Amino acid sequence: REVIEIITIKCTAIARTEKPAMPELPERASSLVGQREVWFESGAMETPIYRREDLGAGTRIDGPALVEEGASVTVLRPEQVLAVEANGHLSITNKLSS
Repeated sequence: REVIEIITIKCTAIARTEKPAMPELPERASSLVGQREVWFESGAMETPIYRREDLGAGTRIDGPALVEEGASVTVLRPEQVLAVEANGHLSITNKLSS
């Protein structure tokens, strides 16, 4: 008789569940925190700076602009517009298509 020791067992399960409720951002006015000169294809432009955590649902920002957060910066080119969705996602489109 031989003894077998099982060290690891992995299992994948699939089940239907209800869609979880996603938290929504409150609406609030965003405030400009500064400006900086940024170079774009058309040259240097004074560019407003916003903090991501200050942006509320429904906020709309016309480019050029910078949205700063702890680990990254979102750059809005002059021809772009940013909209903050209720779930906090940033949606960026060209001004002509928005």
